[in-house]
Amino acid sequence: MIIKALGYTLKIWLTSIVISPILHLFINGITEPNMGYAKIGVTSSVYFILMSIPFGIILSIPSFLLLWLAVYLLIRFDVKTNQARGLLSVIGTALSSLAFYIVFGYDDPSSYKETVLWALPYCIVIVASVWYYRFVNESK
Repeated sequence: MIIKALGYTLKIWLTSIVISPILHLFINGITEPNMGYAKIGVTSSVYFILMSIPFGIILSIPSFLLLWLAVYLLIRFDVKTNQARGLLSVIGTALSSLAFYIVFGYDDPSSYKETVLWALPYCIVIVASVWYYRFVNESK
């Protein structure tokens, strides 16, 4: 049961680490046209993505462990699939938002917009991944 929970959580976590920096470039290109993908160029965009992946891995380890615990507990208590996915969507969004709040906005209330713009792609990808990948309790 722990291994099934780990596999599901790893899929969500790795998907968010790889896809979110790409989505961030597109969202940033829409909200900040002078700083987006079209303005900084392909080389800088690739560099940004390649730098975001290792930083994402390192900085999201606590969130990964807490999400893994949540998945394990939901399996353990035999929560229905759609309820579990809804709870995991909320938990994943909260963990991502909290991580970026700690990094960007903990001591500066004026950085709210920046915090949201950094957290938004990760939250979107986590929620999409939770609903895309087959939940481990679905076989019932």
